[in-house]
Amino acid sequence: MNKTICSIALAGILTLGSCSTSKVTHKTSLQDISGEWVIEKVNGAKVPESKMQNEPFIGFNIETGSMYGSAGCNRIMGTFDKDSAPGAISIEYPASTRMLCPDMAIEDLVLPALGNVKGYKLNNKNTLSLLNSEGDVIFTLKKRK
Repeated sequence: MNKTICSIALAGILTLGSCSTSKVTHKTSLQDISGEWVIEKVNGAKVPESKMQNEPFIGFNIETGSMYGSAGCNRIMGTFDKDSAPGAISIEYPASTRMLCPDMAIEDLVLPALGNVKGYKLNNKNTLSLLNSEGDVIFTLKKRK
């Protein structure tokens, strides 16, 4: 009788243990990146602060498939396929206004990098990486408040 009880108890423990090791996988969708994101780094370089310019950011409108934002002085815009597979995004037709800015350092980092975006990785709810075709991080973004 003791052997039976021990066997049942051991089977129960093993069953409960196997449940706790199972992982729930959540695939990131474009809906998860909807909204505005502050540009913190471009190609690993920290975006310099400038009191003379606006906060650089990228926004994604998932309903329309449009990208918008600011490179510090000039406004940026583009489109993307709103039906892309999870983790894939390609900014198409990246463009910007062409105002003369007192400091072009941020513009010179952001504008050339936009056309290289081919994917994304949501690191947590507040941090997003935009990736090139090799999976290298181009932009490091933080959710805009």
